[in-house]
Amino acid sequence: MTTLTYGVTTLTLDHPLLWTDELQWSPVREQREYSITGALLVEHSTRQAGRPVTLASGSWMTRAQLDQLAVWAAVPGAQLMLSVRGEPAFAVLFDHGAGWLQADPVHPEADPQPDDHYRVTLRFIAV
Repeated sequence: MTTLTYGVTTLTLDHPLLWTDELQWSPVREQREYSITGALLVEHSTRQAGRPVTLASGSWMTRAQLDQLAVWAAVPGAQLMLSVRGEPAFAVLFDHGAGWLQADPVHPEADPQPDDHYRVTLRFIAV
């Protein structure tokens, strides 16, 4: 189960969302350059934030759930608390630069209803 909380409102997504880039990010940064003598200089640091969080639906989300996310995404700088698989929640922002949402209707309708289902990909940035 995945939950997103904004303020006092929590959206529970019962269908499994796969965290597709969970193991692709490293907090370690490395910069290499050569000194004037030709020696290799390597500097390391640890990122404090900015981890991408891409959630793809292994199942479906409703149009009503997507509408709620769209309301939150329209608030500049909206910070949400995200809990994936019931683990402790952490703060995220919508990743507008990467296209925060991709939603494809399971059965396209000219007049979508709140209980219509969509396959989705959600993109966030951990802060």
